[in-house]
Amino acid sequence: MKGFEFGFNNSWNLLIVLFASVFIGVVFNIFVTSLIKDKTVYNLVVNTATIPMFMLSGAFWPFDYMSSILQSIGNFLPTRWIIKLQNSGDILSIMPIIGALLLVSLLLFVLSIFFTRNKIVLVND
Repeated sequence: MKGFEFGFNNSWNLLIVLFASVFIGVVFNIFVTSLIKDKTVYNLVVNTATIPMFMLSGAFWPFDYMSSILQSIGNFLPTRWIIKLQNSGDILSIMPIIGALLLVSLLLFVLSIFFTRNKIVLVND
């Protein structure tokens, strides 16, 4: 069966990883939006959270260059899980990490619903 050809060996894995990445990114932004209503503060919080997450996950430089303490923090972040998924072999080997990403997304989504329903806002307009 000829599938999608992206120049990678496992194009279905790539599509699954991209879907999980986009999904957790959107849910993270929904979560932050449910807590922060001011646009300026929202942009500040999102940039302050995402840039260090990518740095500690090994997206900007090799993960092995960091100290063991920073590596242990980076291993806890979902962005590191996504980077690990890009180098994985078959679909069955990535399913536990995809499940964890979807579980974190679901948790953030439920929390954003809770904060929105109870009108819990950290920063108002």
